[in-house]
Amino acid sequence: MRIGIVGGLCRAESDLSRVARKAGHEVEFHDGQLRGPSAGALESLIGRSDVVVVVTEVNSHAAMLKTKELLRKNGREAVFLRKASKSRLSQLLEELTAGLIPCAC
Repeated sequence: MRIGIVGGLCRAESDLSRVARKAGHEVEFHDGQLRGPSAGALESLIGRSDVVVVVTEVNSHAAMLKTKELLRKNGREAVFLRKASKSRLSQLLEELTAGLIPCAC
């Protein structure tokens, strides 16, 4: 399953990627910046992702609004998390695998 993560701390990306790979999933990140080509990259990420995780604590208001707009446009569901940690991502992956959270898989 391909998981898109919008927002969060860049320094956590390698740890989160490792957790996802270990569980057999692929993760793609977007930092939430909307300057220049980043807005197009956000739309591409959402279009490619089976589920989108939106980190609310480290994300701009504009990025949140744009993400919600793109989710509706692409018919995607999102999971909103205050923080993205290794343990929370592990729990989320278990919930996705068990079908407790809808995804475009």
